[in-house]
Amino acid sequence: MKYLIMIVTALMLVACSESAEDEMINNDTEESDSVSFRNVDVKTDDNQVHLTGQVSAAEGEFYYTAEQGEEKLIEENHVEVEEGTHGWSEFSLEITLPDGTAEKEEAPVVTLYGKNKTGKVINPNYVPIDLNMKKEAS
Repeated sequence: MKYLIMIVTALMLVACSESAEDEMINNDTEESDSVSFRNVDVKTDDNQVHLTGQVSAAEGEFYYTAEQGEEKLIEENHVEVEEGTHGWSEFSLEITLPDGTAEKEEAPVVTLYGKNKTGKVINPNYVPIDLNMKKEAS
């Protein structure tokens, strides 16, 4: 009976050890697939949207789309960035929305995001666009 208890205990310890290692591997993968945005600024000029900000992307890339309600205005676009100071890179996007977008009830939303190794969207950031806001004069 003692031997049986020792064997069961040993098997449980081995199983716990393996799942902890698997969890550490999964956490490392998630961290390497991260993308973060900051200082995002939006300016509009009719149907033109000027989006600027900073991105920290582990894979050196991010994606964006634009939607208005259930309607997709802009299909997925891929943006490559070079690592800047302290891992943050500047980005600038010029997005042209379709005519008639301003007349609809819902505001368009630009989604900035990354993708993990399996292609799943990670860290989505939703930026609503106020088409009544005008670009500052340069």
